[in-house]
Amino acid sequence: MVLIILVSIALISSCGQNSDHKNSSANDDNAPTPSSELSPDDPSETKYGSAAKIRQYLTAISPIIESVGKIQQTVERALSYSNQQNGQRRGTGQNLSAEISEIRPTFANLLDQFENIDTPPLLGPLHRDITKLMTHRLAAYDKITRGSIAENAGEEFTNYYNDAEDDFRRANDLIMQVNTKMQEIRLAIGDNTSSPNSG
Repeated sequence: MVLIILVSIALISSCGQNSDHKNSSANDDNAPTPSSELSPDDPSETKYGSAAKIRQYLTAISPIIESVGKIQQTVERALSYSNQQNGQRRGTGQNLSAEISEIRPTFANLLDQFENIDTPPLLGPLHRDITKLMTHRLAAYDKITRGSIAENAGEEFTNYYNDAEDDFRRANDLIMQVNTKMQEIRLAIGDNTSSPNSG
């Protein structure tokens, strides 16, 4: 059975927890709730807060999202090539781990950068969802690496790959809601352009 990575061409085609990163799933019940009314005193005020601050936030996260997408596309190309060469799970993770060892430090750095971005309060839930998505993806990368090490040592390795698949699925489960919320935010500030594509 081939190691599965779901491919999603969307805002984040990408992030389970990694030992170097804390769980970002804060209780969204405590987050401020967007107002259904626009401020009558300030036309730049949207239901998500200041339009200027929202644009500043979107500008800050855009290059990170695009870089995350490019990294995932690299992993998916490696998976595609591996699948063409090997129809079994054995060996597939080994091929992927070689690619992951190259991109992992960059991805971890991108996650650190993202977590430290100043986020408007009403965009907190969106920011946490993207952080969780990236963290799931990083966890999957690490589990593939550990699976490859176990495979090379002649030890049980399939559980690592199974867990990696679960993390990729969790990441992809978040994509639709992140895309939907991002589009709502862009419409709120009068920006009808598409969301940044991370592959």
